[in-house]
Amino acid sequence: MPSDPHSLLPAQLPPLTSPWPGALWRGRAVFPVFQGRANRRPWVGALLVVLGLGQVAQAAAGPLVQIKLVPVCVTTLYQGCGLVDRGGNWTVRPWYTDIRENGGGWTVEKQSGLTGWLGADGTVVIEPRFEFIGQFAGGLAPARLHGKDAKYGYIGTSGRWVIPPKFTAATAFSEGLASVQWTEGARERSGYIDPRGRTVIPTLEWSDRPFVDGRTTVMRRVSEHAATVCTGIDRRGRELVRTTGKESCAVTVVPGGGWTVQSDDVTRLVDRNNRRTLFAVQGEEAYIHGDPEGSPVTGLGVFSTGQESGLLDLRTGRVLIAPRAGQHLGFHGEGRVSYRREKNGQTVYGFLDSSGRPVIPARYASSGQFQHGRVMVTLPPAPPSGEGRPVVLNLQGQELPGFKALRPTSIELAPWEGDVQTPVRRNAARVTTDQDEVVWTDLDGRPFLRVRASRRCAIDEAFNRKGQRIWPADSAGVCRVNDAGFAEYGALTPAQKALLDHKHAFERDRLNDQAYLRAQGKRTVFDWVASPEEQRAERLIREADWLDGPQDVSLSPGVRLSVPAGYRYLPAEALAALRRRLSDGAAPAPAGAVPVRTGWLLGPHEHWRTEISVVQRGHMDLTQPLPGADELLETMKVYTAGSLAGGTGAASFRHLAWLLPPRLDPVRPQLTYAYTDAPVDVSGRRDVLNVALFGRREVVALSTVWRSPLQAMHFELFQEDVLKLSGQIHFVPGHRYQDHQVGEAVAPVALETLMTGPPPQEITRIGEAIADMEQRRQARINGRLLALLVILGVVTLGFTARWWKPAPAAAVPADPSRSRPAGGAQAQRRTPRKQGRKRR
Repeated sequence: MPSDPHSLLPAQLPPLTSPWPGALWRGRAVFPVFQGRANRRPWVGALLVVLGLGQVAQAAAGPLVQIKLVPVCVTTLYQGCGLVDRGGNWTVRPWYTDIRENGGGWTVEKQSGLTGWLGADGTVVIEPRFEFIGQFAGGLAPARLHGKDAKYGYIGTSGRWVIPPKFTAATAFSEGLASVQWTEGARERSGYIDPRGRTVIPTLEWSDRPFVDGRTTVMRRVSEHAATVCTGIDRRGRELVRTTGKESCAVTVVPGGGWTVQSDDVTRLVDRNNRRTLFAVQGEEAYIHGDPEGSPVTGLGVFSTGQESGLLDLRTGRVLIAPRAGQHLGFHGEGRVSYRREKNGQTVYGFLDSSGRPVIPARYASSGQFQHGRVMVTLPPAPPSGEGRPVVLNLQGQELPGFKALRPTSIELAPWEGDVQTPVRRNAARVTTDQDEVVWTDLDGRPFLRVRASRRCAIDEAFNRKGQRIWPADSAGVCRVNDAGFAEYGALTPAQKALLDHKHAFERDRLNDQAYLRAQGKRTVFDWVASPEEQRAERLIREADWLDGPQDVSLSPGVRLSVPAGYRYLPAEALAALRRRLSDGAAPAPAGAVPVRTGWLLGPHEHWRTEISVVQRGHMDLTQPLPGADELLETMKVYTAGSLAGGTGAASFRHLAWLLPPRLDPVRPQLTYAYTDAPVDVSGRRDVLNVALFGRREVVALSTVWRSPLQAMHFELFQEDVLKLSGQIHFVPGHRYQDHQVGEAVAPVALETLMTGPPPQEITRIGEAIADMEQRRQARINGRLLALLVILGVVTLGFTARWWKPAPAAAVPADPSRSRPAGGAQAQRRTPRKQGRKRR
């Protein structure tokens, strides 16, 4: 994480309880005892009471702190949360994924899960390195580092351990005591400790209840079939109250008063020493609710028999509002108690004062709790939307016009998580408008910050009280950076490149955190989604025989690699053994085979892994021109589709694009090219960076592959590191490219094949089949052409004979002596035949 990342750039529900058994209330003139139903739930009652009535204890009286800063989250270059002052300006720029109030300061969490702590003014006090930081109380907070066997301890506001980490569970301090759990041999131990870490009160079972008014509660169960035992103790561990329940029980502190004691389906309000029952109700659905969580103590409680409810003074047991038929009370505080009733077939809400007098009529569809003289309620649904509009009322039930002017769809008067043990006066509200704009206001609805979606691209824009944009400073520049491909980064302006650097710094910080967590044995969010096979492979890779830099290693007799500090190298022999383990002990290469010498190099923090191969190819002719980039890309697409779809019968739809078009440096000499392979699905992208270094008779090929999730930018982050690494590979004298001698062998493989690789076997077979088909087709065509030529020749001769005639003979003068009548000869020949026929 940068030393100062902030300077870079840009209806709370009432607690639920369940009744407790015991002696019944004796004041029958005020309230009768009700019998519960037969069906009982053994642990539900105890759990609900501990989580609900126990909040009375947590809401102990304490100083009300007015928060000057507001946590706000926005999405621009990334999604981050920061702190804004009441002028709507950043005090802490967005850098974290979560911010929570804690002991007058702020607990912050990063995307990796690392947690730290900021002071009240937003300065970094504890760098994010913990897995968990609990609530600060008395200058101490429970904390836990990352790691498989990490324990809980207690840190001060400096982040240093005050009580060493040795507990399996720990809670925040309350009134100078904290509940912890630890292991001694095979036995689990628990109890309360003081700020020096000394066990003051041992307990039989773990309890997470804080001390309030010098008291707390402990619950235990001997066995699954035994009754549950619930006790109330003081700071010396002395038992003041005890009750048991066959199905459930609970004991809760009433600040400034006694206890509420529940056993099965009876709940009692008793004095401090459990000598007198002040009030009691019975029934499976009966309860007594104290103050809501995180609110100042009022000393009042809502009680119910399951059918109707009233208001009770928890310190004296006096009923302030008697139960009435159809009356159901809810939130209470600041002299107002919400109630609901049925009206015209609909449930409506209103408010009573502490005497039961209606002060706000029941006409609202929902209600919240009064905080700082304000409450959020919802009007009944109205056409045409059919949705109720939220409004904010004061103690007299008057609607505040400031919120109405914002046209809200939701209003939050307690807009972020706070410190439960120290009720906080959050004099801020968060409003979502019908334009999907998030507006931060004071409690009168006056805006001091607006966050809305940008019209340029999918980012947020934030504006302060004066309407000035505070995030991002350059909205158009952020959109340009987010939409730009790697090939376009060179066209960015200096200001846009500064934004890109900030985006890269955030991503590097996240990846460094992940590497730190892995080193501590902690699985990151990306590790959880890996398949068992992938997890096994990663484990075997980490356990391989890596060599740590800095050191000089030999890749071959003519090539050496200087491994820098922070890098790790896996030699060819160790890599071959690793691959055999990854393939479950597959047979090694057959004897006589000459494998390519290949090793792996891990970059700092294991962000990337490069495969380094030394191939004996002879001397490559680098004077030949490189093929066109578009032509190469098309060939790679064909080869990629053929290799991935072969044998499956399924089409492979992929998108390949250049990240770095092929470029040849004849001086080094070195060939560099990179491309991205993004399948048409949600699996992210695959970026490949290749570097080829040419020697006299060898080629050293470096191939780095980043399999990045969606919106990741690993290639953009680390491609410069890989290119610098290529400068650590050296050809020894006599093996350099310039050492080639005339007449030595020249590699038959072209540069194009070096980049695209040989065609996959499937494509080769398809090509051979296509060539055979083409030959047969051509033979058929040739045969048909020959037959056609013969036919054409015969037809031509026929036509020639038909139309060709010999020239006429020369004219001869007529001989009168030989003249005869026309047809005479014929007549002479026909006459005898006629005569013959007559004779017959």
